[in-house]
Amino acid sequence: MSNIDRLDTFEVACKHFLGDFSNFKNLISTQVQSLNGLEWSFDKGSTKVCSADEKGLKKRCKVGIKYRLQVELSQADTEIIWSEFSRFWGATTLNQVERVY
Repeated sequence: MSNIDRLDTFEVACKHFLGDFSNFKNLISTQVQSLNGLEWSFDKGSTKVCSADEKGLKKRCKVGIKYRLQVELSQADTEIIWSEFSRFWGATTLNQVERVY
């Protein structure tokens, strides 16, 4: 059973993924000096309901989740963020999230 299989309800999965996003924001805030100690804005997004599938079930999805911060980054800062993102992405279940296009 993969980690994603334990996230069997929409509410549990949302809480888990919001935690992952928050953890990443905290990680880069400590790794990138220009982000350390700044006040981030957070938008919890909204829940959208998709059209019914062939079984009559409607999938829900969370959209518009974001942390915002207006700051100028150096190239070195962006490289650190990308490196941390690549490592973080592989260590979480975020890469297993179903995307609804």
